[in-house]
Amino acid sequence: MAFAVKAQPPVKTVTIMGHVTGDNKGYDKIYYYTNAAQFDSVSIKDHAFKITLPFKSTYNQILFTDYERKVTGRNRLFPLLIRRPGVLQLEMDIDSGLYAATITGNKSTELFNEFNHREEKIGKDVLSQIHQIHSAHTEWKLSKLQYKALWDSLATGPTGKVVSDIISAHPDDFASVFILQMSKSILPLSVIRTCLEKLSPNLRQTHGAKAMRLYLNARGKVKTGDKAPAFELADLHQHFFDFNKQKGKYVLLDFWVSWYEPCKTAFPFLQKLYAQYKEQNFEIVDISMDSKTAWKNREKVMHNPWPQLWDNKLVATRYAVTSPSTFILIDPNGKILLKETTLEKNGAIDRKLAGFFKNNKIN
Repeated sequence: MAFAVKAQPPVKTVTIMGHVTGDNKGYDKIYYYTNAAQFDSVSIKDHAFKITLPFKSTYNQILFTDYERKVTGRNRLFPLLIRRPGVLQLEMDIDSGLYAATITGNKSTELFNEFNHREEKIGKDVLSQIHQIHSAHTEWKLSKLQYKALWDSLATGPTGKVVSDIISAHPDDFASVFILQMSKSILPLSVIRTCLEKLSPNLRQTHGAKAMRLYLNARGKVKTGDKAPAFELADLHQHFFDFNKQKGKYVLLDFWVSWYEPCKTAFPFLQKLYAQYKEQNFEIVDISMDSKTAWKNREKVMHNPWPQLWDNKLVATRYAVTSPSTFILIDPNGKILLKETTLEKNGAIDRKLAGFFKNNKIN
């Protein structure tokens, strides 16, 4: 008896065809982040490169060039919105970098690229203003937090206008939701609310728009002194972690992704904190904001001794987390003590924990 073999559907792919001008000085690698939580690379040959990846659903493809890291010193990851399978054309000058590239082949990708170009100009304008301010006040010595606050204060207005203009002109394009999500940390709540109202009825029902409404509600409520939102997430072995069962402990939530370097560099210090305080009602909880595949692959090699969870329930949104490498310290009564984007020796979280516990120094 012959058995019919069911034909497998063709694998969907996205192909990035790149054309590069300028002298790369031998730094010819284009690096890209794969869905398997790894970096891979292709070489520029005869001023061209080609990257082909499987496509399952809309995602943000991360690219960066060896030239930018080694020659220009711009250590930046370039996000490329991949809306559907197909071929994208990328034209770039090696010295100007990916943020100045021209990308064609998909309307949503092109729109997101336009946003990147306009944000690049805003960044240059803000940097120029900061230099002027510093020239007039050479005695000022700004900490990282003060510098970020100054940058945000100068960039908020222009970025808000760019986002509002794009959404007004393209209320039906998925890129509008994506751009709003990318900009949420710097936008006033009133601008986010107005932009959400400008979206078409169909886009308002997307997962991204629903997440933004949840974020909008959380950002006004999740702050120091507030009750931490309860959650329940599973680890790699499908064992569930219930936040409500942590009452009586100091809990440090670490929101991270595998591709972001500050997240990876924080792990050694997290390990020192855990080793010092684990016997004193202290717990660390890693919450991955990665894709499920990326999280699983990273977890298999990390082996951290505290709970490792994957956020499939918008926990990061409910805590108004706007970027990876965000740390939230919660007291035994479930109240938020600190929310920081850096973790280091003698930093805010280290000092706070040292004040709570008898051992006050990490060697």
